[in-house]
Amino acid sequence: NCEMVLSSSYGVIEGSNVPTAAGGIVWFAMSAGLAASLWRRPRSVLAKLQLAWAGIGLLTVLYLVYIEIVKLGAICAWCSVAHILVLSIFLIALPRPEGDRVG
Repeated sequence: NCEMVLSSSYGVIEGSNVPTAAGGIVWFAMSAGLAASLWRRPRSVLAKLQLAWAGIGLLTVLYLVYIEIVKLGAICAWCSVAHILVLSIFLIALPRPEGDRVG
């Protein structure tokens, strides 16, 4: 029930009129920028920054899923897709053992 989730008090960033989804768009844009930087210049500092950024996203997703299930009793399908994408980005950002590196 996306309408119930998006029209709730949690549908905007607290203390503003900015939709929560706008925060998600900014997060994904920053993630894409970090990924593009890593593609051009793989550096451990950038990789750590990407992992930290992905961790922030994952913590936010866990909070939002809690809000959806516990506080609102409704699940938004579009939000769930975004949550899965954030989880995927986090998993991709995790360091791999030395033997698993490509190249």
